[in-house]
Amino acid sequence: MKRTQQSLLHFYKKSKQSTESIDDTVPSTSNVLQDNNIIATLETEKKAPSPPVISPVIEPSLKCLDSKLDIGGYVECKNNLSDEEKVSILQNVWTPDLKFNFPYDNSGKYKRKFQIKWLETFKWLAYSKLREGLFCKFCVLFLNLNQVGKGSHEKLGKLVLKPLTKLKDALEDFKNHEKNDYHKNSLLTADNIKAILEKKQDNILVQLNSKRKDEVIKNRAKLKPIIQTIQLCGRQQIALRGHEDSGRISLEEPKNNDGNFRCLLRYRSKNGDNVLKEHLETSGCKSMYTSPLIQNEIINLFGDLIQSKILERVLKTNFYTILADETTDISQIEQFSLCIRYVDEQVFSIREDFLTFVPVYDISGEGLANTIKETLKKIGFDLNKMRGQGYDGAAAMRGRFRGVQAIIKDMYPKALYTHCVSHSLNLCLSDATKSQDIRNAFGIISECCSFFNSSVKRTTVFKNKIKEIKPNSQSTKLKSLCETRWVLRHEAVMLFKEFVEPVVAALEEVQSECSGTDSSKRANSLLHCICNFNFLISICVSSKLLSYTYNLSKYLQSKNIDLFNALNQVSGVISVFQSIRENVDLKFNNIYKEAKDVAEKLNIEPKMPRICSSQRNRSNVLSNNIEEYYKKSIFILYLDDLMMALNERFILHNETITSLQYVLPSIVVEKPFSYLKKAVEFYENDLPGLNDVIEAEYEIWQAKWKNIEDNLRPKTAIEALSVCDNLMYPNMYELLKILAIIPVSTATAERSFSTLRRLKTYSRNTTSESRLVGLALLAIHRDIDIPDDILLDKFANSGKERNLNLI
Repeated sequence: MKRTQQSLLHFYKKSKQSTESIDDTVPSTSNVLQDNNIIATLETEKKAPSPPVISPVIEPSLKCLDSKLDIGGYVECKNNLSDEEKVSILQNVWTPDLKFNFPYDNSGKYKRKFQIKWLETFKWLAYSKLREGLFCKFCVLFLNLNQVGKGSHEKLGKLVLKPLTKLKDALEDFKNHEKNDYHKNSLLTADNIKAILEKKQDNILVQLNSKRKDEVIKNRAKLKPIIQTIQLCGRQQIALRGHEDSGRISLEEPKNNDGNFRCLLRYRSKNGDNVLKEHLETSGCKSMYTSPLIQNEIINLFGDLIQSKILERVLKTNFYTILADETTDISQIEQFSLCIRYVDEQVFSIREDFLTFVPVYDISGEGLANTIKETLKKIGFDLNKMRGQGYDGAAAMRGRFRGVQAIIKDMYPKALYTHCVSHSLNLCLSDATKSQDIRNAFGIISECCSFFNSSVKRTTVFKNKIKEIKPNSQSTKLKSLCETRWVLRHEAVMLFKEFVEPVVAALEEVQSECSGTDSSKRANSLLHCICNFNFLISICVSSKLLSYTYNLSKYLQSKNIDLFNALNQVSGVISVFQSIRENVDLKFNNIYKEAKDVAEKLNIEPKMPRICSSQRNRSNVLSNNIEEYYKKSIFILYLDDLMMALNERFILHNETITSLQYVLPSIVVEKPFSYLKKAVEFYENDLPGLNDVIEAEYEIWQAKWKNIEDNLRPKTAIEALSVCDNLMYPNMYELLKILAIIPVSTATAERSFSTLRRLKTYSRNTTSESRLVGLALLAIHRDIDIPDDILLDKFANSGKERNLNLI
């Protein structure tokens, strides 16, 4: 008897209670099989009791009586499932047991029934009680319908979108399905997703990112040797370019000099740097990153990063002052050197850092002032935080009405101007040489230095005489009198005084051996000038007095001093000169004896010039003896000129810190608040406290140092800062910081000119401004380290399109 086909509603009929119990047995998504081969472990999956995370989409009339999950319910809703849910469904798919009564297939001549052994033979196969047919569980869950059938004859239908219910050719259908590419892709997708969830591999985006990451690491490794080589050349002030500076870099030595940069890269690649070697040999012309344009870009990035480090330090300390000076380089370009002075509060020291060279064509006061303002703004400095200006004595810089300092001070009144103290001292020493005898002595010393240093033969004669007469001397040549650096002038005068005997002996030998020549005539003229008691007295006097300012001149060029301390040292020298003036007879007597001893060794007779009442061109001092004459005409005159110049030149410096100096512990003990009040009113907006609070704080600050011995009280602002509690004395702390940064000298700006001369030499006078500043910053700031990765990040994010992936 033929069995009638029953409706699905009748077959799956169930009670309301059993229907609602399905959701109570939903499994956790964390129940994932640990086997790598999903298909091979299907039998173990059958034992897993956990159903999937979400319920299948089932029509209201097709409710499942069994609590197990039916694959047929997910044909329409798989796109809403996460990967975790798909894997959970795959592992917990419903499987009929051996006692399950499968419906018959009546579509053919014979009745056919599903055989459960097919599930063991074809591991991907699943039976749906809802659909009364067979499905490929992998294709149902993991097949991307949008990527099927493109460019092929594969068509979806049974086993994927529709159940396989006709069982006549079931085995053939199974085998054909296994051959389809989309089925194979579904298996692979399932396997990959399972591995990802088990953390055995990354997903495709991560894999792509990982591949890019490896590529970026490799590319950055290629560029690091190039960056390091440019940094090396900058630090060592070595020229990068040669006669040829373009094209590929061959590992073979070129016929022409292609520059230090390319030579260093070649040397490095030939001696162990395989990454660089591979890069130079295999990269394209546009991917080598060794061209002059790339060199300039990297040099500029180094400069920008160094300036950023300096700016970062200044922002932490709030206030700063500027130091500036100008010079003309080898290519006749006026270079303006700009430096910054500030307190490094981490180590409590004063820093003076070079910022940049700026080529200027308008050297008027207004032009230079605009240059300073625009440069500082471009780097990122807040001009309202400027508390001082330090320049030399040039009219364009210090002019009262149209000078740089006046123009800037009009806009920023707290930016006090300070004339370079070291330069002021040089001017004092220069003013004091107006005495004819001292000025002539310096001229003779300069001529003698030039005479010996301009000839190898004469230099050799002089060295031999030094070894013969002064065998223990460490110096073997005279020093020239520098017009600007008086430290060298001190040394030149004192060294000449020590070498008077070898100088005379050498001149006599040159005169006798080169008879009739220009050398002989010049030697004879110099001998006549040196073998004069007036000259000997002059160099002994100048050597003695300059010895008191020698260490002062060096001290005033140091960075870690404040203006008050510098002026104290100047005052100390002035007081010594005053003491010498009061005991002039005793002091000069010693100098006169020393000059007589030298004269005796040179067979020079001490005598004084003839005196007459109408003399106008030289000293006409009335005296009773030779010693008194030279004491009045040379020693006292030179000493008085020095003291007068020092007092006049440093009056303005004292006015700058008249009130501010009373914050120092060394002088605060004996002074009431009224001494500091003027400075408090001037810097009112810079101080965190009110006037009453500041006065009370001053009294507490004063009491702090009363019980401490004088020699233990800090005498400089930077020393006081290191022992000043910012929380307890916030106003004193700010005033000390301002006092510390008031400019003392422009020696830092002048030192940068030495770097400029080494960078822009005669053979490199075409060095462009685009790389000059970066190279100067690399050479000067050797203490500021720029890691390769930081520079690479900025290089990659510069906004320019790169042929290599660097980020």
